[in-house]
Amino acid sequence: MNREIKFRAWDGYKIDNNPVAWTNSDPFTELNPLFRTDDKKIIFMQFTSLKDKNGKEIYEGDIVKYRIYDESGTDEVEFRYANFILKNDYSSLSMLSELEVIGNIYENNNLISPTEKR
Repeated sequence: MNREIKFRAWDGYKIDNNPVAWTNSDPFTELNPLFRTDDKKIIFMQFTSLKDKNGKEIYEGDIVKYRIYDESGTDEVEFRYANFILKNDYSSLSMLSELEVIGNIYENNNLISPTEKR
């Protein structure tokens, strides 16, 4: 399976939702337009290769609403242990159902809530 590798960027003010695809050329040359300013810290978020129940691409740093067995909640997507997981639950995204992107940690950190039993 050939996985599409692409990134979006947070520049301290907003998310650039025009992802940059990573090809066989030098990634820093490709991403260079995102480095136009010296006064901002730019944070890159990698595409998970998954889409939520509405067809929206899921990136690390996104806050997702999820369901696993009889539990539901919201959590941050992060890359750890060579896998995209929920930051506080450690569940692999591929094991979750009803995923829905509801925000991201840079603009909507208040959306994260503990897991709740249903």
